[in-house]
Amino acid sequence: MFSKTCILSPLMAVVGGMLWATVTTAAPPIAPKFANLTLVTPGARAGQNAAPSYDPSNPPDLPTQIPPLASTEYLAAVATHDYLSEVEQQIVAETNRLRAEPALYAAELENLRQYFDGYLLRLPGFPPLETVEGVAAVEEAIAALRETAPLPRLTPSWGMSQAARDHVQDLGAIGADGHYGSDGSTPFDRLNRYGSWEVGSSSRAGENLSYSPINLARWHILQWVVDDGVPNRGHRQAILRPDYQLTGIACGVHTFYGTMCSMTYAKDYIEAESLF
Repeated sequence: MFSKTCILSPLMAVVGGMLWATVTTAAPPIAPKFANLTLVTPGARAGQNAAPSYDPSNPPDLPTQIPPLASTEYLAAVATHDYLSEVEQQIVAETNRLRAEPALYAAELENLRQYFDGYLLRLPGFPPLETVEGVAAVEEAIAALRETAPLPRLTPSWGMSQAARDHVQDLGAIGADGHYGSDGSTPFDRLNRYGSWEVGSSSRAGENLSYSPINLARWHILQWVVDDGVPNRGHRQAILRPDYQLTGIACGVHTFYGTMCSMTYAKDYIEAESLF
């Protein structure tokens, strides 16, 4: 929905823009799918009313109907994971709030509807953002969240976060996108650098990617939940997968999109020091 999100998988089902796999799957590279939300630059459209003072390094707050994250238990629960940056901790906390209270996020999306002008999303203080599906994708996400039962929270993993960081640093520096590293590595290869996700016959892992000039935790979560332009809503399926228990997160500078975030997921994961 907002900016660009990405997913892939090895039989890796390409579920929209996320990537998942089980221990029994293997396949050649699959072209990743993307959800796009384009920043409409000044002068690109007549009457667009862009926000000329917008500073990507200091974005305004998103309009919201839910309590500030800092006032919730979700942020406090991840604050001890000091290997994560502030925004990375916030993304994990927002993910856990989404999973624990999907109806609350449905209300948040209901509030978002008022800012659509056709296919343009006009948030206060931000340049207009061009969506693929317009408000229809938001309406569908609201309905999906209303039907979602509360899910277990995800526990941050150091090894999984390092795997995510490798990918962000790799692709961010060269302005690339997708789930394959410049060395040809898959998300599963990177997870196995720091531990093992292939713990049992039912093990499962996945990855969501988000590219955006707006580096706000809730922004990245909303992208994955709405999944604008991704027919099978793979990002949403990944972030709301009931059997995932662990997560890794990394965000960093991307030379083309501004910011890139990688969020990895697993049902099981053994950190490297526990393997020996």
